[in-house]
Amino acid sequence: METVSLPAAASHFTKGNVMRRTTTTFSTLALLLVASAAMASPAATPSKVTPRFENVTMSGEIIDPQCYFTHDSRGMAHASCAAMCAKGGQGLAFLDEASAVVYPVIAKGHGANQNDGLLSYLGKPVQVKGRVFRKAGSAVLLIQSVAPDPVKTK
Repeated sequence: METVSLPAAASHFTKGNVMRRTTTTFSTLALLLVASAAMASPAATPSKVTPRFENVTMSGEIIDPQCYFTHDSRGMAHASCAAMCAKGGQGLAFLDEASAVVYPVIAKGHGANQNDGLLSYLGKPVQVKGRVFRKAGSAVLLIQSVAPDPVKTK
C-alpha cells in the first residue's frame, strides 16, 4: 500500500480541524440569529405605550353594529332586536350623527362588559361624553357618560 502525504498547506483540513471550524461557524451563526430575532421582536422588548386618545362629546345613536351594517337597521323600530343581540353577546357601537362614523364601544375596564348601562338608550338620540382611542387607522369609543340628546329630546 502506498502512503500519500499531504502538502503542508493542506494539513489544516484534518478531520478534527474541519469539525471544530464547522461547529464554531454554526454556533456563531446560531448566536447571531437568536440575537437578531430578539432585537427585532416587539415581544422581546416590552414597552409601555401611552394610549393616545381625545376627549369627545358627540351626538348620535347607540346601535347594534351587526344589524346596522348587514341590513341598515337602527332607531326605535330596531331597539328590541338590538337589545336581544346585545344580551346575546354582541358588542354595541356608537353612530356619530355629524360624521356618520361608527365607533365600537369598549368597556370601562378590563373584564367589564362594554354594553353595561347602554341598553336603555338603544334607538334613541343620545349625547355621549368619552374618549376616542385611535390606532393603526382604527378608532374605538370609551363612553364615560351617556344621556338623552338635549337638542333632539325637547
